[in-house]
Amino acid sequence: MPSSTSPDSWSDINTDMIARTSNGADCQYICKTTLKTHSGRTVSALGEADTLQAASDSSRTNATRLLQTQFAASNDAVTQSPWDDAPT
Repeated sequence: MPSSTSPDSWSDINTDMIARTSNGADCQYICKTTLKTHSGRTVSALGEADTLQAASDSSRTNATRLLQTQFAASNDAVTQSPWDDAPT
């Protein structure tokens, strides 16, 4: 049973720049981070910012947040019993 205190840790992180747009001196970068967990779950998220490093950091933060959200949802499903509402 997974621990309820921390999400599944990842075994692989991959971050790629997928777009760069320029309008004069202004640039926007979009990065995609994919986290693969030790249990085989994979999540991906995008991040957008005006520097490549900030976009990369943003995508990694978003992917981590998504992984934690999915972990919390699956943890709730594990802890609920189908017999909770059974008549006594």
